[in-house]
Amino acid sequence: MSRVAPRAPHAATLVFEAPSEAEAAALAGALGPEVGDEVPKTRGALARDGARVTLDLAAEDVPSLRAAVNSYLRWARTALDAAAAARRP
Repeated sequence: MSRVAPRAPHAATLVFEAPSEAEAAALAGALGPEVGDEVPKTRGALARDGARVTLDLAAEDVPSLRAAVNSYLRWARTALDAAAAARRP
């Protein structure tokens, strides 16, 4: 699993359990570009293992970490909702 370097004093790990491996792959694909972008004062690393997606975040300060966590939770919810809607007949 990929981990964020422990340089930043504040860190969080988000773990998402998708309903299927395909949806986990879609979630990782949706979050991947966001992790790759330079978010001010924040670094991230993304890993997928089966239906589990893990996102490690590190930030220089608590407000930056809080903002990153909130953003990634919204993006993940949106991606999982879209995947669920695509599953419906």
